[in-house]
Amino acid sequence: MDQSPENQPPEELAGGIPKARERKPAKLQKLILRNFKSFRKADIPFSEGFTAIVGANGSGKSNIVDGLMFAMGATSMKSIRASRISELINNDAEDSAARAELVLKSGNEEYRVTRRIDRSGKSVYGLNEKRSSLNEIESFLTGFNMRPDGHNIVAQGDITRIIDMNPRQRREIIDEIAGIREYEDKKEESLNKLEKVEKKISDVRIVINERRKYLGQLEKERQAAVRYNELQLEMKGTKATIISEEIKAIRAEVLNKEKRIALCLKLLLTEKKLNSKPVKQSFKPRKKME
Repeated sequence: MDQSPENQPPEELAGGIPKARERKPAKLQKLILRNFKSFRKADIPFSEGFTAIVGANGSGKSNIVDGLMFAMGATSMKSIRASRISELINNDAEDSAARAELVLKSGNEEYRVTRRIDRSGKSVYGLNEKRSSLNEIESFLTGFNMRPDGHNIVAQGDITRIIDMNPRQRREIIDEIAGIREYEDKKEESLNKLEKVEKKISDVRIVINERRKYLGQLEKERQAAVRYNELQLEMKGTKATIISEEIKAIRAEVLNKEKRIALCLKLLLTEKKLNSKPVKQSFKPRKKME
């Protein structure tokens, strides 16, 4: 296992954990296993320098590496040599759950990374006895260049696989060990996010253009409605003016007829007066006939 002091942490994690650039390189001090695979209870210390674990075939040496990868957040059952969840839990376990814990030391600080899994496959992660998510654990460990799928652990066949790689593939491994790969991953992640944001912006622009067209149509309808209201008011005013003029004309006609009626009445009265005077008859008496 690679515990070289060059593994500098670049990340920051909340919850009382110092910024990654302020943390010193981490050293794995102990692996604690409870009901994990063939181990009911095991506390495995790691001393300075190299630690060799020896034992007969089937004694569980490889299960220790599986426990390390499990605690670091490995999600592939194949990577921890299991075909189903029940194979991770010791057959004699009383609580039907397995737990693996890493004890790391960075300077004067000690960190504990814990993972617990039950037979239903539910995993619970913890950092310094505080419940955490898998992303938080991965972010924390990545700060020390520790990844379950990284090159901190060299499994069987890895050396042969590296020898058979082409120069570009070996360069990728070197970049990952040197910590450059992390920034490349972040760059790629940022570019993917940027692409998604640009797509969302494009979608928003399409929606905005549609809304603008709709607003243009609404503006035309609004202008037509305003013009209609203006014409309605103008029509009402015109009607009122016409009616007012008609009323004036009718009143003038009525007044004129009233005057004519008055004149006719006056003439009639005058004529009546004239007809009512007595008529004087002038005649001579007849002479008597002799």
